[in-house]
Amino acid sequence: MIPGPGDGLRQPWVSIAESLVPRADACANYDSARRSPCESCPTSPCCSYLPLTSFRVSTLSDLDYAAYLLNFERIELGLSSAGDWSVFYRYPCRFLDRRTFACTIHNSPEQPHICRNYNPYQCWYKTALTRSSTAEYVRLDRTRLRYLMTGIGFDTRGQILESPDWQALLEGIDNLFDGSEAPAEPEPVQACAPTTTTDGSFSFRQLQNPCNGCAAYCCRVLQFPIARPAEISALDYLTFCAGFPGIRIGISDAHWLILVETRCRHLEQNRCSVFGQSERPLVCRYFDEWRCSYKALYERPQSSGWMHIGLEEYRRVLDCVEFDASGTVVRLPAVAELRAAVQAEESLADAGGLKAATI
Repeated sequence: MIPGPGDGLRQPWVSIAESLVPRADACANYDSARRSPCESCPTSPCCSYLPLTSFRVSTLSDLDYAAYLLNFERIELGLSSAGDWSVFYRYPCRFLDRRTFACTIHNSPEQPHICRNYNPYQCWYKTALTRSSTAEYVRLDRTRLRYLMTGIGFDTRGQILESPDWQALLEGIDNLFDGSEAPAEPEPVQACAPTTTTDGSFSFRQLQNPCNGCAAYCCRVLQFPIARPAEISALDYLTFCAGFPGIRIGISDAHWLILVETRCRHLEQNRCSVFGQSERPLVCRYFDEWRCSYKALYERPQSSGWMHIGLEEYRRVLDCVEFDASGTVVRLPAVAELRAAVQAEESLADAGGLKAATI
C-alpha cells in the first residue's frame, strides 16, 4: 500500500479529491509572479496524468468506447466544452518524488525535452486537473459518465441526436466525482509478460475458441495507436510516456503503439465476469478473437514482426535512429535491427554484471 498523508507520501488523485490543493488567490508583484508556478503546485498533475489520446463522440459506439475505457484501472476521461474527449493514464511518473512532488531528474540528460521545455506559466494541467471540473473542462469517472449517458438520445442507426446542455451538465455532475479510484499498490506490476504459443497443428474444431488458455491480454492491456515517428520530438514524447510505470512502447515496421498495462475491473480468473450481460461493452461483445492482435504482440512478437519495450530498451532504440540537422528522421531501422541492438546491449550489460560479480 502507498503510505497516506501521515506517512509522508500523498497520492496525487486522492489529494485532489480531498481538496488538499490550496485554492487561495493572492495578489503578487511582478518579481514574485515570475517565480515558477511549479513551486506552488502540490500534486504535479503534469507528472501524474499521462495524456494518451483524444477522440470525439458522435455515435453509440463512441460512447460505448468511453465506458469501456473507464472499466480499466488508472484510466480517467476528460470532456471539454468544445466536445473533445481526452484519455489519461493516472499514475505518477517513476521520476516524481512523491514527498516533494519534484522531478528527480530535473535538468539532467535523462529528462525528456518535452518536460524540460514545458512552460509552467501556461500550464493546462494545473488549471484542469487539480479540481474536478472547470467552466470549460470536466473530469469523468464512471459515476459521472453514467449521469451524462442519461441525457443522450440516439436515432435508429446509433447516431447521437441530443445531449445535455453544457451548463446543465456542469450543475448536474458537480457533486458526483470520486477521483480516488486508482489502486493503491506502490507500482503497477507488469500486466502480461511475453509467452510462447504451443507448436503443432490444430483441427478446425480445436480453434473454435482461441480465448481458451489465453492470458486475457485484451483485458490487461490498452492499445493506443500513434503515428510512426517522423520527428525527434515524437520520439522524445515517447520517452516521456515510457517514464510512467506500466507504460510500454509497441513497435512494428508499419505501426507504433502506446501500451498501457492495466486491468479491466470485470476480469476474474482470466475470464470476463459480465460475459453475456447487458453491461458488457459492445467493443468486447463483438471483438473478433480470430483476428486478435494482442496475442501476436505478446505471444509471438518476433515471428509477427513486433517488439514491445520499456524505458531502458526504448533508450537503446533511440541510439539507432538517424536524423538530419532539423530533427527529421532520415533512418528508422527495421524492427529486426532494433531488436538485435537491444539484445546486444542487454548481453553486454549482463556480461558486465557477471564480470563484476566474479571480481
